[in-house]
Amino acid sequence: MESEGRGSQDSDHQKPVQKRYQTLLPATDSTPIGAFTRSLLSEPRKLPPKRRLVLVACLRCRTKKEKCDGGRPSCGRCISKETECQYEVDDARTSRSSALRRKCDSLEEENTQLNELFCLLRKKPRAEAEDILSRLRNAEEPVSVLKTIKEAELLLPCSSPEYGSESAPERRKPQETEASAENLSAQAPAAAQIKVRASPWTAVARRGVVSDLISSFFAWDNLLLYSFVDRESFLKDMELGNPKEARYCSPFLVNAICATQCFNSVRAGKAGVMSGADLQHRFLQEAKELLALEAGRSSLTTAQGLALLFSISIYNVIDRPNLSYRYSYCEMLKKLNLEGRLSRIRNDPNYGGERQALARALWGFFIFESIVASGYFHAPSLSMPRVDVAGAFPDNLNSMSSVAPTPPLERADSFQSTGTVLDDRTYSPAGVHGYFDACADIAKLLYESMCHNADYSFDTGSAEDLRTRRGLYSKLTKLPKSWPAALRPEARLSPQSCLLR
Repeated sequence: MESEGRGSQDSDHQKPVQKRYQTLLPATDSTPIGAFTRSLLSEPRKLPPKRRLVLVACLRCRTKKEKCDGGRPSCGRCISKETECQYEVDDARTSRSSALRRKCDSLEEENTQLNELFCLLRKKPRAEAEDILSRLRNAEEPVSVLKTIKEAELLLPCSSPEYGSESAPERRKPQETEASAENLSAQAPAAAQIKVRASPWTAVARRGVVSDLISSFFAWDNLLLYSFVDRESFLKDMELGNPKEARYCSPFLVNAICATQCFNSVRAGKAGVMSGADLQHRFLQEAKELLALEAGRSSLTTAQGLALLFSISIYNVIDRPNLSYRYSYCEMLKKLNLEGRLSRIRNDPNYGGERQALARALWGFFIFESIVASGYFHAPSLSMPRVDVAGAFPDNLNSMSSVAPTPPLERADSFQSTGTVLDDRTYSPAGVHGYFDACADIAKLLYESMCHNADYSFDTGSAEDLRTRRGLYSKLTKLPKSWPAALRPEARLSPQSCLLR
């Protein structure tokens, strides 16, 4: 019995004990545990931020072997230490090794260019070497002088009959190049009656091209639009070849004149094809570089060159007219006070040439500014000169009162295929009596008209306004009748009469 009872107890002891767990209901949205679980599932896991890679550390952090955050202009560690922060590399996106590699390449290229410049000085003739040295003294970067010289190398031999009879362009020795340049000057077109030296005024082209451009300027554009440059004073200073002593000629003005004439010059076009570059663009770039060297210095030649650059900006349809050139030459002329200078030397017989150059500059700029202001339809920035026009243009082709009327046609003139009256010897416009007086009359009328348009003291369309406009129109209709017959196209066709028309 006992054994049976003990066996039953052991069997009961071996049975597993069943645990009863309390049934849990699912969590509701209102419980904080459910909200926390949902936020964990919806939000991405936030990883610790990585350390920002700094390509270049400042000098202090690199010396102290400290971590630099690369802050510019000062890193955080230098700010906390209140010390000066310096970087060897300006660009934070460039590594130090890349910056050193670029600097090494730049120094090697500069060394090569300087060696090339030294070879040019050693191999060039003495005259050209002295010209290069003078340009180096005025330039800020010697490499820019080398670039200008390389661009100015014109391959003179060409198949064109004007430049030679060789079939293919080739480089020659300096002595042969000088001889070819002399031949080009001798074979210049008939219109290039003015023979000038290119050096030291410009390094873009040689004397043959420069002579043609200067001749074209004084034969055509100096008649009306650019009459502010006195021919005699300009050519006298240019012939002397001393830019430091010249008062009416400067390298900046010469390059600006050549740039304006490249638009219509066949010779400059051929030279540009031979050199593989645009001469007009190179003259313009040379003028801008020389203008930067002026550093705002006021002079008559600088004002004249600025007016020419303003005209070029209008001619180049791809560029917007640079009005800063116009404002600059107007302010410069006011500072120069040319009328005050004229009044001081009015009765001095030793300053006859200077009086003519200053008076011509005054009236020439007034004519130019009147034409420009009428195009913009506002008042001119320059006032009317108080000097006589005869002082500006004292030649015998100026005054209307002292010269007898010119017949409609003269035997000395010849009609060319273009229908214009040209000089038989120079193929440039023949002189017409009273022409500059007529130009001054037109400029005065434009000045009065634009000043009236800028006057807001009365209402437009009022009786006073209409009366003034009728008076100006009456002056305009009577003006051509007061000119000699040679200035009227219906009586005599000439470049001057067409310009006045």
